[in-house]
Amino acid sequence: MKLKPSEIAFVAVCLIAAAVSIAAVYISRERAVGGEIVIDQADSSGDEEYDVSVINSASLEDFMNISGIGEVKAGDIISFREALGGFTRVSQIKAISGISDSLYQKIIEYFYLSPKSGESETAASPPNEQEEKTADYTLPPEPEETSPPETSATEKPTETEKTEKTEKSAKTELPTEPEKVMKSVDINAASAEEIAEALMIEPELAEEIVSLRELIHGFSAVQELDLCEGMTDTIYSRIKDYVLIG
Repeated sequence: MKLKPSEIAFVAVCLIAAAVSIAAVYISRERAVGGEIVIDQADSSGDEEYDVSVINSASLEDFMNISGIGEVKAGDIISFREALGGFTRVSQIKAISGISDSLYQKIIEYFYLSPKSGESETAASPPNEQEEKTADYTLPPEPEETSPPETSATEKPTETEKTEKTEKSAKTELPTEPEKVMKSVDINAASAEEIAEALMIEPELAEEIVSLRELIHGFSAVQELDLCEGMTDTIYSRIKDYVLIG
């Protein structure tokens, strides 16, 4: 069946209108953050109870205090907030690339469920029994110093005895260094100095770990440490059990 020219034109106009409508709906759901397009899929259910002014006034350092958020990701949150002109609901943070449900929960716990910044948790707590006993305890009097018996002029120490006494005194005065042991560390939150100290690795390798962390916006698996320049199989096998991913 052949269509008339007027019918063909009518069908074409309908198709163009439908395409424009679909494109408009798609574009309206996109947001620009740091040059990337991010789809706003934040779930607003249950976030009405949180005061949005708290995160709207939070600084870059406030967000960096949260485990799993470094300077780059904190900057993304600030940039996204400025692009919106301020958050209208807390769950909009989940629209930012890299903010998982678990990380979003940490943000909620930090700003709304944990004690306020600067507030001492122990200020209002009563002193325990140990502290009361310490306050009531009276130190015993120090023993009186007694001078050593005087030696006669004929009992002067020899040069050998003086040398031995000096060596013994030097040995007892030298402090013993505590034995260093490896400690667990969150490589997504710790500084390069803290990583080097905890894992007992060279500062240069710790700097490489931090640089890679910033490049990939945080580690998601311990195995990603193999990508660090300078990381060997021996070092990785030694430190992997002490690496935490926040």
